[in-house]
Amino acid sequence: MQILMNFFFMILAFFGINMQQFTHVSKSDCVKVGSYCVIDLKMNYNAINTCNSSEFDSNLKNNKYCAENYWAGAKKACQDIDMELASIDTYKKLYENGYNNSSCRYYWSSDEQNADFGRSFSLYDGKEYKGGYYKNFKDKILCVDRNS
Repeated sequence: MQILMNFFFMILAFFGINMQQFTHVSKSDCVKVGSYCVIDLKMNYNAINTCNSSEFDSNLKNNKYCAENYWAGAKKACQDIDMELASIDTYKKLYENGYNNSSCRYYWSSDEQNADFGRSFSLYDGKEYKGGYYKNFKDKILCVDRNS
């Protein structure tokens, strides 16, 4: 049985599926930072198709990556736990309040550069990545709630 389980986990890893994606997260799991409730979902979310729905990205087919839109998927993942994807301004406030990350990876923000690019922020050095990322790029996400 253990061999079968190991094989199953190898298959999931091969396809890039992290078992943490199946762990339920709720607002009660948040960390308080200043006036914010924060949950780091890391990369535990999926892309969504936004070609025919403007709920998470109003650009529809004007975004050439609408079929696999991780930026919109990040916004949806936060909404699914009754929170929102942090904005650049929110990231700056969190960083100023001592919330940082020792890795230099960037986090998606809810701010948009243009139809194809979303904006991101580094919690390593407290700076915005000015070039933005294509929306089909998967990066870490931080969900926040100011009302908790």
